[in-house]
Amino acid sequence: MAAGTPHMRWLVRSGAALMLALSLGAARVPATEPKGAADPLLARVNGHALHLSDVYASIETLSLGDQIDARDQLDTYIEALINEEVIFQWALRTDFDGDDELRREVKELVVRHLIDTHVHSRLDVSEADARALYEQHPSLVRGEHVRVRRILLPTRARCEQATRCRSLTDPR
Repeated sequence: MAAGTPHMRWLVRSGAALMLALSLGAARVPATEPKGAADPLLARVNGHALHLSDVYASIETLSLGDQIDARDQLDTYIEALINEEVIFQWALRTDFDGDDELRREVKELVVRHLIDTHVHSRLDVSEADARALYEQHPSLVRGEHVRVRRILLPTRARCEQATRCRSLTDPR
């Protein structure tokens, strides 16, 4: 087998990832949980647990064809998830090894996720709440003007109604 073949390159990469994983504390966990455990622990990488539910949640994000492949080769897929976790932990520990672009992208993703899960999910502003704020504090929203070139409305009647409203409020 030639050194430049895709199979040989795959073997070299896999071997390097496995050596890195073992040196950084990744380990497949033997089946120590009782049979029938709801969500068995499959591996632990420097304290980060990988459960069967994590594996299936990851598989669900794949395309249908890839889901079938991953389920057919579950042990290989689990090893790939362990390798991903090892690489991710290494990147965090080395502050992304000086890759500022990667650090910026990861930071944006983390911040967006935190805002979505801890801020947006807790917001519950009804139309009535917004109207009440508008009416109680007109100085917050009045005085701003927006220039619009084109407004698309679903029907001709709605367009004519909007035109009439504009002519009533437009001081020109």
